[in-house]
Amino acid sequence: MKSRINIEETTQHRDFASERFDSNRYENHAFTSCQFETIAGIDFTDCVFRDCDLSNVRFNDCKLDNVEFFDCKLIGANFSSARDFGFSVKFIDCNLNYATFDHLKMNQSIFFNCTIHEASLTQTDFTKTKFTNCDFQDSHFSRTNLTGVDLRSCFNITLDPEDNFIVKAKFQLQELPGLLEKYKLTIER
Repeated sequence: MKSRINIEETTQHRDFASERFDSNRYENHAFTSCQFETIAGIDFTDCVFRDCDLSNVRFNDCKLDNVEFFDCKLIGANFSSARDFGFSVKFIDCNLNYATFDHLKMNQSIFFNCTIHEASLTQTDFTKTKFTNCDFQDSHFSRTNLTGVDLRSCFNITLDPEDNFIVKAKFQLQELPGLLEKYKLTIER
């Protein structure tokens, strides 16, 4: 999947864990094969992160407006403290294990071919978000809004339908046991 963002400048092979950012605002910018430790207070608009390591990054007071992540390592990344206004992200082929998305409005975000193991998705609004071929093994959904979301190509989904908003959400038949787990039923095929 290609980016639709018009890139005007690219930063490659920088280690922002030990170097400082050149600016606190980036627009139409691509970061390729970079490492990050913190991204506090930085504004990213129409930006692309490709093959970057953003593990354990906290996006404190960070603006993520039309930001795309391709083949990125975002293990333990905490998006919860990012600015809510204009929050718009796309994740393609990313590792989002242990990531935190609590209390975010992620309407119309895109998750394509991502690993999302043991992530925290509490009180997250995923209305109209597109999930394609994502693995949610041991991820925690609580008071999460999945209204109208199509999860038919996703797997390892375990959530309580009484604790989450799933009106008109679509699931595969084989994921039904994950929706009934709290009842300790034995379901045979």
